[in-house]
Amino acid sequence: MLERVHFENEKIFGFKLTGDYVKEDLDKLAPELLSFIKEKGEVYLYQDLNDFESLTFSAVFSEFIFFFNNLKDLKELTKIKKVAVISEKPWIVNAIKVENTLDKKNRVRTFTKDQEEDIMKFFLEE
Repeated sequence: MLERVHFENEKIFGFKLTGDYVKEDLDKLAPELLSFIKEKGEVYLYQDLNDFESLTFSAVFSEFIFFFNNLKDLKELTKIKKVAVISEKPWIVNAIKVENTLDKKNRVRTFTKDQEEDIMKFFLEE
């Protein structure tokens, strides 16, 4: 299940994912995120994945189809300046480490739930 998380800083798009990531989550998340970016410009992404369990094939396939059908909007995703992933699950933390070896700007970091202050500092540091 996907739910939005709101912040005082209007440039942060936040969400919490619990259980499995299913097609209905993507159907809600992708258009909302693209609309948010188009409205705000450069943004920060907050992903609370503490209670996230797994991906379903239909969600992954739907994500591929959504972005294929909206290729012109992919450039909008480059306006995501930084991503904070809240999770202590080893497989998620390790996936972020691999991603950061490919993205030398280190724009994606993992945090624990009690590091809220550190997340805001991360978003604001250049």
